[in-house]
Amino acid sequence: ELWQRSEALSCFLRMNCYNKKPLVIYGDKEIDIIVAMHAALKVGIPYVPVDILYPVERLYKIANQVEAELIINFSGKILDDDWKILNCIQLEEIYNTFKDYISCKEQWVKEKSLCYILFTSGSTGEPKGVPISRENLQNFTNWFRMYVKDDCKVALNQVSYSFDVSVIALYLCLPLKKKLLCLDKEMLKKDASLISGYLVDNRLDYWISTPSFLDYMLFLKVFSKDIKSIFVAGEK
Repeated sequence: ELWQRSEALSCFLRMNCYNKKPLVIYGDKEIDIIVAMHAALKVGIPYVPVDILYPVERLYKIANQVEAELIINFSGKILDDDWKILNCIQLEEIYNTFKDYISCKEQWVKEKSLCYILFTSGSTGEPKGVPISRENLQNFTNWFRMYVKDDCKVALNQVSYSFDVSVIALYLCLPLKKKLLCLDKEMLKKDASLISGYLVDNRLDYWISTPSFLDYMLFLKVFSKDIKSIFVAGEK
């Protein structure tokens, strides 16, 4: 289903992003964000994930910097119509309209081309883009493969897509046929027992997060005997 949806959206992007400018994705952990990422790669344009924790003003700064032609908005916030905006309802229409489309491999992202751009705050507080090529991504995944255990079946997908640690779930665990267990910001507001139940019921066994988030979840006592491997990154 992920493949079919990304095929359909790639057709729309090919028809509407004439200048091959980056696709800006504004959201949290919505499943269709992964669809949008794959669709962008299938037409050879980089995507720019922007977390909903960032205010709309920051989103506009980033969109201006990359000269975005299109923003996919999962946030539910009303955005200015200076750019072409897609929302969740429009995405469903696209999936239905182009459901039979098959992308052309010749258009997929090339080895030296950009896969995505991650924006950091920078020392001045202004967003600064870090471009990552397909070659960069492949070098990382080829190296990190040794740390993704074969006996682990369910991986945590909690790290914001605006941070590079999220790449482990997206471009290692997913291609290795692991189930991605999304933990979004709304869920983190709930009672600890509900979070624990969610992780236990889905038999989470491969943990990926920052050390501080791991500390927080240890404090909430949400862990279970299913977890086989823990990986922390992004902080000391």
